[in-house]
Amino acid sequence: ASGASQEEAQALIADDGYFGGEKTSDRIVQLAIGIAGGDVSRLDAIKEGVAQGFQEALDAFGGWLPDISHQTYDAVMKKLDEWAGVTDESQQSLT
Repeated sequence: ASGASQEEAQALIADDGYFGGEKTSDRIVQLAIGIAGGDVSRLDAIKEGVAQGFQEALDAFGGWLPDISHQTYDAVMKKLDEWAGVTDESQQSLT
């Protein structure tokens, strides 16, 4: 059976790993921006879609997701705000 060793798996989910929060959030943000056609005015709809997807994942796993999932979600929301030019002062908390 071929599979990742424990060390390889840990490297993949490390902060800078392919499945870590940073790189995963980058991929989600790029996909979301692409789907929105790069239209900043659709920020609320993009964030709503991401929040809905996260909630569906949370529901699918019985209301629990690992910390990395929450970190990735937070990073996605922050990066979307940065892309749209939203400042911390004008940002409303979604949590």
